[in-house]
Amino acid sequence: MSKSLDLLEPAKQAVFARLVGVSQPAINKQIEKGVLIRGGSYQEWLNSYIEQLRSQAAGRGGDKQANLTQARIEESEVKTALGRIQYHEKLGSLVILEEARAFLMDWAAYANREFRQANERLVLDIKSMLDVDVPDELRDKHVGAAIERVKSYALKLASDGSDSSEGVPATEAVTN
Repeated sequence: MSKSLDLLEPAKQAVFARLVGVSQPAINKQIEKGVLIRGGSYQEWLNSYIEQLRSQAAGRGGDKQANLTQARIEESEVKTALGRIQYHEKLGSLVILEEARAFLMDWAAYANREFRQANERLVLDIKSMLDVDVPDELRDKHVGAAIERVKSYALKLASDGSDSSEGVPATEAVTN
């Protein structure tokens, strides 16, 4: 490019392509994307083109750059999560979901058996000491309902792993 270029005259794709060292089809793509405006001057195109290059260099370079940035973020999050798993595995504090579910179900079954047996012993003691019959309906109203709530709650937790405080009446919730 031997002659001087008037930056204020309307830009031509081929001339601008030679000026910035790219092909004319590459400049046409920039026009199609709206980076360069048809009829703009060389100065306007140069400013827009340089701003586009700056944006790309700063990580704001369009869809492909955004996708790449998102992929890098996700990769970093996965590596961090794997690191946490390995850390807890070394500490022996890693909890396997299926094992936790099985443990919870075993505990709930055991607790329910113990509640039922304790209730039966209590009823027998009341009958032998006070010679009073406790009707089955009365036992089921209180103890049976509590046993069913424990069973249902354990099944719910084991099936979906949802928040452990959900569905617990305020009077039964454990507070610190």
